[in-house]
Parts: sequence; C-alpha cells; structure tokens
Amino acid sequence: MSVLDQYGPVMDGESFARQSVDAGVNPVSFYIYRANSPLFSALGKGVYAKVGAEVVPGTVEDIVGRRNKAPRISEHGWTPAGRLWFGFELSLQTMTAGGVRIVSFVADLVQGEWNVYLPDDTRCGSVTCKDSFIWSFRKAFALLGAEPGDLSAFEFDLQTRTVHVRVGGPGLFEQIEEPSTSSKMAFFQAAAS
Repeated sequence: MSVLDQYGPVMDGESFARQSVDAGVNPVSFYIYRANSPLFSALGKGVYAKVGAEVVPGTVEDIVGRRNKAPRISEHGWTPAGRLWFGFELSLQTMTAGGVRIVSFVADLVQGEWNVYLPDDTRCGSVTCKDSFIWSFRKAFALLGAEPGDLSAFEFDLQTRTVHVRVGGPGLFEQIEEPSTSSKMAFFQAAAS
C-alpha cells in the first residue's frame, strides 16, 4: 500500500511488483495480495491503483502505451544438434511463479513432463507442459541467479524428454544457434556474465 502512496496512485504491474519486493514484500505473496486484495484495483491490463484513488484521465492509456513500445523478447527454433529451443525475456512475475507461456509451435511438441537440467548438467527437478504453459522453473531460475530483464532459454531434447535451462544476456539466443557452441562452452560463457 505504501508503494502506491509513494510512486502512484497508478502504477504499471511490473513496476508495482518490483517496488513492492524492494520494499520487503515476499514476491509470491505480492501476486496473491494484488490479485485478491480489496485495497487494489485493476484499471486495465497490468495497471493498478489504490481503491478510491483519483486518476487523471489518460493515465492508464499512457502507462499501457509506454509498455507497448518495449515488447517482451521471445524466439524459438532448432539448434544445430536438432534440439527444439524457446527463448524469452524474464519478468519478475515469471521468475516468481516459475511458469512460462510458450508459443504454440513449441507447446505442441513438448506436452507432458520433462526432466530439468542446468547448464552444468545438474538435474533440477521436473516441469510439466500443458496447453501453452510450462511450469515450474522457479528453482532453476533461482539457482541460475536470474533477474528480471535477463534472457532465458529452454533447450528440449525430444528423445530423452529433458530440458536444459540457460539464463544470460543479449547474446544468449545466438549462442544456442551457433554450430560451434557446445553445452560446456555455453555454460562457461553464461557463468562469466
């Protein structure tokens, strides 16, 4: 509530989450409170305010308009080794929930349960894909030190039903598609960044 008092009265959902977590609110609890609290109101998709706050006309449209100018990054394809991959930009909500909405082309091929591996081939539990969502990568994101704005990639081995998770910077997707980049090389490059 104090975050909306300080930075509001109207905020973009991601900014509201980031400021609340920085103020000490547990990330999982934040999303539960935001969805169910009678103290907050959704004024538009991903735009929130305190109930009863005076909102200047055009504020919601301005927030949504700024968000549309910076779309989330998402790519997919096949690696030189024949593995399907899906890459995207991490948000705080994705990291907290551990679930990711994937494009239908990838989702159609990866339905069901998958064993998760980190870049150093450490097993990290399992995930489930149903329809267009795959979850929960929360532990993997935490172990890899992921932060909002980082890029993440899932590399699916369709024969062994394993998925390798990577987190990195702007060059991550190119590393996955380079024929000369082995898994160990990508691990050391990701660890160095």
